[in-house]
Amino acid sequence: SDTLGLWLADWPSEWGPEAAGASSTFIRFFAQDGRRVSRVFLEGLPALPWFLGSDARNTIIVDIPHGDGVADFHCVFAKASLQPHRAVVMALGDHTSPTYILCPKYQPLLVRNGDRLVCHQWIFEFRLEKDESGMDALSLLTDEGTIFRVPHEGCHLGAGSRSRKLDHQPFFPSTKISFTHRLRGMNGVHVVFQYHACAGRWSLIDHSHDPLGAMILLRPGVAYPLSEGLRLKLGPLIMQVGTDARSG
Repeated sequence: SDTLGLWLADWPSEWGPEAAGASSTFIRFFAQDGRRVSRVFLEGLPALPWFLGSDARNTIIVDIPHGDGVADFHCVFAKASLQPHRAVVMALGDHTSPTYILCPKYQPLLVRNGDRLVCHQWIFEFRLEKDESGMDALSLLTDEGTIFRVPHEGCHLGAGSRSRKLDHQPFFPSTKISFTHRLRGMNGVHVVFQYHACAGRWSLIDHSHDPLGAMILLRPGVAYPLSEGLRLKLGPLIMQVGTDARSG
Protein backbone atom coordinates (compact mmCIF):
# COMPACT_ATOMS: atom_id res chain seq x y z
CA SER A 1 0.00 0.00 0.00
CA ASP A 2 2.98 2.35 0.46
CA THR A 3 3.58 2.16 -3.29
CA LEU A 4 0.02 3.08 -4.28
CA GLY A 5 -0.21 5.42 -7.25
CA LEU A 6 -3.24 7.06 -8.87
CA TRP A 7 -3.15 8.25 -12.46
CA LEU A 8 -5.76 10.54 -14.03
CA ALA A 9 -6.83 8.34 -16.95
CA ASP A 10 -9.80 10.21 -18.45
CA TRP A 11 -12.04 13.25 -18.11
CA PRO A 12 -14.97 14.81 -20.01
CA SER A 13 -14.14 15.26 -23.71
CA GLU A 14 -15.28 18.89 -23.72
CA TRP A 15 -12.21 19.78 -21.64
CA GLY A 16 -9.95 18.81 -24.53
CA PRO A 17 -7.32 16.08 -25.05
CA GLU A 18 -4.95 17.68 -22.49
CA ALA A 19 -7.75 19.01 -20.23
CA ALA A 20 -6.75 22.58 -21.10
CA GLY A 21 -10.41 23.59 -20.97
CA ALA A 22 -10.87 22.40 -17.38
CA SER A 23 -11.21 25.05 -14.68
CA SER A 24 -9.75 22.63 -12.13
CA THR A 25 -6.07 23.01 -11.27
CA PHE A 26 -6.00 19.36 -10.15
CA ILE A 27 -7.22 18.14 -13.53
CA ARG A 28 -4.95 20.36 -15.64
CA PHE A 29 -1.92 19.33 -13.57
CA PHE A 30 -2.48 15.57 -13.43
CA ALA A 31 -3.63 15.35 -17.05
CA GLN A 32 0.01 15.82 -18.07
CA ASP A 33 1.93 12.65 -18.93
CA GLY A 34 3.79 11.05 -16.05
CA ARG A 35 2.09 12.99 -13.29
CA ARG A 36 0.36 10.93 -10.63
CA VAL A 37 -0.74 10.94 -7.02
CA SER A 38 1.92 8.96 -5.18
CA ARG A 39 4.49 9.37 -2.45
CA VAL A 40 7.21 9.02 -5.09
CA PHE A 41 5.96 11.83 -7.31
CA LEU A 42 4.50 14.20 -4.70
CA GLU A 43 7.06 15.09 -2.06
CA GLY A 44 5.47 15.42 1.36
CA LEU A 45 2.43 13.28 0.59
CA PRO A 46 1.77 11.34 3.82
CA ALA A 47 1.29 7.61 4.19
CA LEU A 48 -2.20 6.20 3.82
CA PRO A 49 -4.97 6.98 4.52
CA TRP A 50 -5.55 9.62 1.84
CA PHE A 51 -8.85 11.50 1.85
CA LEU A 52 -9.98 12.78 -1.55
CA GLY A 53 -12.59 15.45 -2.19
CA SER A 54 -13.25 19.09 -2.95
CA ASP A 55 -12.85 20.32 0.64
CA ALA A 56 -9.50 21.93 1.51
CA ARG A 57 -9.09 19.62 4.52
CA ASN A 58 -8.61 16.55 2.31
CA THR A 59 -5.23 14.96 1.65
CA ILE A 60 -5.96 15.10 -2.09
CA ILE A 61 -7.94 18.20 -3.02
CA VAL A 62 -9.93 17.98 -6.26
CA ASP A 63 -11.10 21.53 -6.94
CA ILE A 64 -14.39 20.62 -8.62
CA PRO A 65 -17.70 21.91 -7.18
CA HIS A 66 -19.84 19.34 -5.35
CA GLY A 67 -22.59 19.78 -7.92
CA ASP A 68 -20.24 18.52 -10.64
CA GLY A 69 -19.94 15.09 -9.04
CA VAL A 70 -17.09 15.34 -6.50
CA ALA A 71 -18.22 15.52 -2.86
CA ASP A 72 -16.56 17.60 -0.15
CA PHE A 73 -15.23 14.31 1.24
CA HIS A 74 -15.62 11.90 -1.65
CA CYS A 75 -13.61 8.78 -0.78
CA VAL A 76 -10.67 7.53 1.24
CA PHE A 77 -7.75 5.32 0.24
CA ALA A 78 -6.43 3.23 3.13
CA LYS A 79 -4.46 0.12 4.04
CA ALA A 80 -6.41 -3.12 4.07
CA SER A 81 -6.96 -4.34 7.63
CA LEU A 82 -6.18 -7.99 6.84
CA GLN A 83 -3.59 -7.37 4.10
CA PRO A 84 -1.58 -4.30 5.16
CA HIS A 85 0.47 -4.37 1.94
CA ARG A 86 -2.73 -3.91 -0.08
CA ALA A 87 -4.77 -0.74 -0.43
CA VAL A 88 -8.54 -0.34 -0.39
CA VAL A 89 -10.93 2.45 -1.31
CA MET A 90 -14.07 3.47 0.61
CA ALA A 91 -16.74 5.82 -0.69
CA LEU A 92 -17.76 8.70 1.58
CA GLY A 93 -20.04 10.71 -0.70
CA ASP A 94 -23.80 10.66 -1.06
CA HIS A 95 -26.01 9.58 -3.97
CA THR A 96 -25.25 12.83 -5.84
CA SER A 97 -21.52 12.07 -5.91
CA PRO A 98 -21.10 8.31 -6.39
CA THR A 99 -17.87 6.34 -6.75
CA TYR A 100 -17.68 3.38 -9.12
CA ILE A 101 -15.29 0.57 -9.98
CA LEU A 102 -15.15 0.09 -13.74
CA CYS A 103 -15.39 -3.63 -14.36
CA PRO A 104 -12.28 -4.72 -16.29
CA LYS A 105 -12.98 -6.17 -19.72
CA TYR A 106 -12.95 -9.98 -19.93
CA GLN A 107 -11.43 -10.34 -16.45
CA PRO A 108 -13.27 -11.87 -13.48
CA LEU A 109 -14.34 -9.56 -10.67
CA LEU A 110 -15.56 -10.92 -7.34
CA VAL A 111 -19.30 -10.69 -6.71
CA ARG A 112 -20.10 -9.47 -3.18
CA ASN A 113 -23.44 -9.60 -1.43
CA GLY A 114 -25.26 -6.26 -1.46
CA ASP A 115 -23.15 -4.63 -4.17
CA ARG A 116 -24.88 -2.97 -7.09
CA LEU A 117 -23.99 -3.37 -10.76
CA VAL A 118 -24.81 -0.48 -13.09
CA CYS A 119 -25.26 -1.34 -16.77
CA HIS A 120 -26.32 1.90 -18.48
CA GLN A 121 -30.03 2.30 -17.60
CA TRP A 122 -30.18 -0.88 -15.50
CA ILE A 123 -29.16 -1.35 -11.86
CA PHE A 124 -28.82 -4.83 -10.33
CA GLU A 125 -28.30 -5.67 -6.68
CA PHE A 126 -26.44 -8.90 -5.84
CA ARG A 127 -28.07 -11.25 -3.34
CA LEU A 128 -25.96 -14.17 -2.08
CA GLU A 129 -27.64 -16.83 0.09
CA LYS A 130 -26.81 -20.42 0.98
CA ASP A 131 -28.95 -22.99 -0.81
CA GLU A 132 -29.93 -26.49 0.37
CA SER A 133 -26.55 -27.90 -0.64
CA GLY A 134 -24.60 -25.22 1.23
CA MET A 135 -23.46 -23.46 -1.94
CA ASP A 136 -23.80 -19.72 -2.43
CA ALA A 137 -26.83 -19.03 -4.63
CA LEU A 138 -26.74 -15.77 -6.58
CA SER A 139 -29.82 -13.70 -7.38
CA LEU A 140 -30.05 -10.39 -9.21
CA LEU A 141 -32.62 -7.87 -8.02
CA THR A 142 -33.37 -5.26 -10.68
CA ASP A 143 -34.44 -1.68 -10.10
CA GLU A 144 -37.88 -2.74 -11.39
CA GLY A 145 -38.25 -5.24 -8.55
CA THR A 146 -37.72 -8.36 -10.68
CA ILE A 147 -35.53 -11.14 -9.24
CA PHE A 148 -33.42 -13.36 -11.49
CA ARG A 149 -31.83 -16.48 -10.01
CA VAL A 150 -28.50 -17.34 -11.60
CA PRO A 151 -27.88 -21.09 -12.15
CA HIS A 152 -24.60 -22.49 -10.83
CA GLU A 153 -23.72 -23.37 -14.42
CA GLY A 154 -23.47 -19.61 -15.01
CA CYS A 155 -25.30 -17.28 -17.34
CA HIS A 156 -24.99 -14.04 -19.24
CA LEU A 157 -27.28 -11.03 -19.41
CA GLY A 158 -27.86 -8.74 -22.32
CA ALA A 159 -30.20 -7.38 -24.96
CA GLY A 160 -32.44 -9.69 -26.97
CA SER A 161 -33.66 -13.20 -26.39
CA ARG A 162 -30.74 -15.16 -27.86
CA SER A 163 -26.99 -14.69 -28.22
CA ARG A 164 -24.93 -16.18 -31.03
CA LYS A 165 -21.23 -16.76 -30.40
CA LEU A 166 -19.03 -14.92 -32.87
CA ASP A 167 -15.59 -15.93 -34.06
CA HIS A 168 -12.85 -15.21 -31.51
CA GLN A 169 -15.43 -14.17 -28.91
CA PRO A 170 -14.55 -15.24 -25.35
CA PHE A 171 -16.60 -18.05 -23.82
CA PHE A 172 -19.93 -17.28 -22.20
CA PRO A 173 -22.57 -19.63 -20.69
CA SER A 174 -25.53 -20.26 -22.96
CA THR A 175 -28.21 -19.51 -20.33
CA LYS A 176 -29.33 -15.91 -20.75
CA ILE A 177 -31.12 -13.28 -18.71
CA SER A 178 -32.62 -11.29 -21.56
CA PHE A 179 -33.88 -7.72 -21.68
CA THR A 180 -36.24 -6.29 -24.26
CA HIS A 181 -36.54 -2.68 -23.09
CA ARG A 182 -34.22 0.05 -21.79
CA LEU A 183 -31.64 -1.32 -24.21
CA ARG A 184 -29.63 1.79 -25.00
CA GLY A 185 -25.95 0.80 -24.81
CA MET A 186 -26.73 -2.84 -23.93
CA ASN A 187 -24.98 -5.59 -25.91
CA GLY A 188 -26.27 -9.08 -26.62
CA VAL A 189 -23.63 -10.49 -24.27
CA HIS A 190 -23.17 -7.68 -21.78
CA VAL A 191 -22.06 -9.32 -18.52
CA VAL A 192 -21.25 -12.96 -17.68
CA PHE A 193 -21.68 -14.61 -14.26
CA GLN A 194 -19.66 -17.70 -13.34
CA TYR A 195 -19.51 -19.84 -10.19
CA HIS A 196 -16.17 -21.21 -9.03
CA ALA A 197 -17.00 -24.31 -7.01
CA CYS A 198 -13.49 -24.87 -5.63
CA ALA A 199 -13.34 -21.38 -4.16
CA GLY A 200 -17.06 -21.20 -3.43
CA ARG A 201 -17.45 -17.77 -4.98
CA TRP A 202 -19.11 -15.98 -7.87
CA SER A 203 -17.46 -13.67 -10.35
CA LEU A 204 -18.72 -11.36 -13.06
CA ILE A 205 -16.97 -10.71 -16.35
CA ASP A 206 -17.65 -7.58 -18.37
CA HIS A 207 -18.17 -8.31 -22.09
CA SER A 208 -19.73 -4.94 -22.92
CA HIS A 209 -18.29 -2.71 -25.64
CA ASP A 210 -18.58 0.57 -23.74
CA PRO A 211 -15.74 1.46 -21.30
CA LEU A 212 -18.49 2.43 -18.84
CA GLY A 213 -20.77 -0.47 -19.76
CA ALA A 214 -20.53 -2.25 -16.39
CA MET A 215 -19.69 -0.50 -13.12
CA ILE A 216 -19.85 -1.48 -9.46
CA LEU A 217 -21.37 1.25 -7.28
CA LEU A 218 -19.35 1.57 -4.08
CA ARG A 219 -21.35 1.45 -0.88
CA PRO A 220 -20.33 4.18 1.60
CA GLY A 221 -18.07 2.88 4.37
CA VAL A 222 -17.42 -0.50 2.68
CA ALA A 223 -13.78 -1.26 1.77
CA TYR A 224 -13.08 -2.41 -1.78
CA PRO A 225 -9.62 -3.87 -2.53
CA LEU A 226 -7.53 -2.22 -5.22
CA SER A 227 -5.41 -4.01 -7.80
CA GLU A 228 -2.99 -2.99 -10.53
CA GLY A 229 -4.77 -1.38 -13.48
CA LEU A 230 -8.17 -1.08 -11.81
CA ARG A 231 -10.08 2.06 -12.79
CA LEU A 232 -12.34 4.15 -10.57
CA LYS A 233 -14.94 6.69 -11.61
CA LEU A 234 -14.97 9.64 -9.22
CA GLY A 235 -17.59 12.08 -10.44
CA PRO A 236 -16.49 13.13 -13.96
CA LEU A 237 -12.97 11.71 -13.53
CA ILE A 238 -11.50 8.29 -14.24
CA MET A 239 -8.53 7.38 -12.02
CA GLN A 240 -6.35 4.34 -12.64
CA VAL A 241 -4.68 2.43 -9.84
CA GLY A 242 -1.04 1.43 -10.14
CA THR A 243 2.21 0.81 -8.30
CA ASP A 244 4.76 3.59 -8.01
CA ALA A 245 7.86 2.41 -6.19
CA ARG A 246 11.21 4.16 -5.90
CA SER A 247 13.85 2.64 -8.17
CA GLY A 248 16.79 0.98 -6.54
